[in-house]
Amino acid sequence: MIQFYREFEGLGFKEACRKAGVEREYQAPRQSLRERLTRSSASRSGHVQAWEPVRHELPPERWQEKAGGFAAWCASNLEGSRLLLDWLEEARGLRLETIRRFNLGWNPGEKGRDLYRQVTHWGLPFERNERGKERSIWLPVGLTIPVYSCPDSVELVRVKIRRPKRSDGLPADVATPYEDGPGWARQAPYVAVRGSSDHTFVLHPESRVFVVVESELDALLLAQDAGDIAGAVALGSATAKPDATATELLRRAGCILVALDAGKEPGGDPGEAAAWQWWLPQFPNAERWPVPAGKDPNEARLAGVDLREWVLAGLPTALARSVVLENESGASGCEKTRPGAERPSYGPGGGPSERRCDAPGWYHSPEAEEIRRKVQARKARFLAATLPATSEAVQ
Repeated sequence: MIQFYREFEGLGFKEACRKAGVEREYQAPRQSLRERLTRSSASRSGHVQAWEPVRHELPPERWQEKAGGFAAWCASNLEGSRLLLDWLEEARGLRLETIRRFNLGWNPGEKGRDLYRQVTHWGLPFERNERGKERSIWLPVGLTIPVYSCPDSVELVRVKIRRPKRSDGLPADVATPYEDGPGWARQAPYVAVRGSSDHTFVLHPESRVFVVVESELDALLLAQDAGDIAGAVALGSATAKPDATATELLRRAGCILVALDAGKEPGGDPGEAAAWQWWLPQFPNAERWPVPAGKDPNEARLAGVDLREWVLAGLPTALARSVVLENESGASGCEKTRPGAERPSYGPGGGPSERRCDAPGWYHSPEAEEIRRKVQARKARFLAATLPATSEAVQ
């Protein structure tokens, strides 16, 4: 209980003892995960390495025009396919209003085959391929995810295409799994359309809390299920870094929950360990907060985890209470909407419940305690496996 008050309410050791009703002589408290990782990282490097985030340029206007037309065409294709809409809701948890709001689409290709467009037709500089001809822009069949310079902006900076997988179970006449494609394309489940910028994908930039994930689809899922209390940042990979705009938002945040894909227990993926040791020195307001089940938010959802409650459980008590009450005082319901957009309407059992909105009471509930217990157990196993020497030194 003492450690709980120290980790989740930010109390000092004496104050935590007093609140827990424990009278004891002062002794140096056991170091937290944050302190161990910081000390280990500093001991290896001698200091925190200087890092300057990148500020990206916008793609050419011609590219934005062509890419925008492609994204709109794909959106209409997805809207007209009940099969694909049902698949997205079942496999990724994304409802129709979310799909429309973020302009997701589906590129069916031409007779099921990938599309190719010449680079100069999209406003990019002329390039020759290995055969001496003009290089093409590859537009593979799959789910299209447009990324804008900021929410509500018309400045399209990237189009990412998530190619079909065998595990999707889609009919062969709808999509061919990327694993069954030509050899050169089998290592690319995600494709950023040539000419795209590397702007960091940020949803709800006005938030005081952010959850950092790898996949854009996971960020969309979090924006849908927990957008009233937290923004979402998708990096694309565990080793990617936020750009200058995202960095400014993150440094102003009250809390950053870093939820990069969790590897196999107990030590996780090597990239995950390296990424976390980079995040903590750069962002003192960051907290490693893996999902309690699965490797990412979508797998956790499929395992029955309520993502909004998982986010709330990762926040200090005062901040959790503040962000929820602030949202409830400004609007009814549990989801943010874009200015001028209609708030989604839910049928029976189709949307947030009154219990889920009652964060102050829920925060200390058995459900919240169970989520925190599972996450903390994962964090402890991660630390023990990735930093054994540090762990033993502070026992």
